[in-house]
Amino acid sequence: MNLMFKITIYAKKALTVISLGFFFSCFQEKKNDFKSDEAFIDTYSGTDSVAVIADSAAVIVDSTPYVSETNTIEEPTTSYEQAEIENTSYAWKRFLEQNPNHPNKKEISEKIIRLEVDEILGDHQTGQMPSFDNYGTKHSSTSTVKITNNTGCELTVRYSGVEARILHIPDGDTQTIVLKSGDYRIAASACGANYAGSEDLHGDYGSTFYISRHYGY
Repeated sequence: MNLMFKITIYAKKALTVISLGFFFSCFQEKKNDFKSDEAFIDTYSGTDSVAVIADSAAVIVDSTPYVSETNTIEEPTTSYEQAEIENTSYAWKRFLEQNPNHPNKKEISEKIIRLEVDEILGDHQTGQMPSFDNYGTKHSSTSTVKITNNTGCELTVRYSGVEARILHIPDGDTQTIVLKSGDYRIAASACGANYAGSEDLHGDYGSTFYISRHYGY
C-alpha cells in the first residue's frame, strides 16, 4: 500500500514536471513568435529603423541616410536710410547693387568715390603718391591729366574735389581725363596697395604709375 502510494506520488510529480516543461516550451515559442511578429510588423510598416532585441532590452538603430543641406545665406537688403546711417563706400555700393536703377544713381556713385578717397587717405598703410608732372603753366577752367599704367596690375585712380571721377586703367595702357580745375585729393590702387596725395590742378599734367620692387638677400 505504501509502495503504490509512493509510485503514485512520483508519477504525479513526473507529470507535473513534464507539464511545466511543455508549458515553458510553448511559452518560449509564443514569445519567439511575438518577437518575429514584432519584427515583421516593424519591417512591413516601412520605417527606417531596425529593432534589435537582446536580453529583454530593445535597441533602436537608426538607418536613415544623412542628407546634407546647403543653406544659402542671402545678404540683407540695405535701405537708403541704412546706407545714410553707415555712410561708407561699402554700404552705398551694396545699396546700388540692390537698386541699380535708383534715380539718384549718379550722385550715389560720386559719393562712393569721395568716400573711397577718404577711407584710403585714413588708412595708415596707404603710401604717398608722387606729384604729377605739369606740362604747362597756363591756368584754365579745365585740366587734362594723362596717366600711364606700368604697375603690372590694373590701376584705379580716384579724384575727389570739384568733381568726383574714377579711372580704371589696364596694365600697360594710357588714359587721359579732363577735370574742372581746382584742388583734388587723389587715391590710386594697384596690385593690392593704395597710394594717395593731393594736387591743385590748373593746366595739363601727366604721370606714369609704376611699382618699385626691392629684393633683399
